[in-house]
Amino acid sequence: MQLERIGFAKARWSELFCDHSSNPEPLLQAVAIAEARGLAAALYNIPLCTAPAELAPYLHRSISDWKQTYAPACAACSARADCAGFFAWHVNLHEYARAGAIA
Repeated sequence: MQLERIGFAKARWSELFCDHSSNPEPLLQAVAIAEARGLAAALYNIPLCTAPAELAPYLHRSISDWKQTYAPACAACSARADCAGFFAWHVNLHEYARAGAIA
C-alpha cells in the first residue's frame, strides 16, 4: 500500500516515502512470494504509471473518490479509468522517477 501524505507521515515524509517507480524490486518480490505461496496479492494506492507493467494486474483503483485526484499530466492518459490516481495532497509527480500519462 502506498503511503498517504497526511498525519504523522506528512512530518516525516522524506524518511518514509518510498518511490517504487525507481525501485520496484521490493514490490515485485513481495508479489512473487505471495503468488508462490498461493496467496492473492493486491497492491493499493499506487498509480499505474508509477509501477512496472507486470504489476498492473495487482493494482487496484483504491483511493476514495474524495481523496483521489490526477496530475495535469494525467489528462490524456489512456489508463486513467483503471488508475488509482494520486491522493489529493500528494500529486507531486516530481517525487516519482517515473510518472505521467500512459500512451
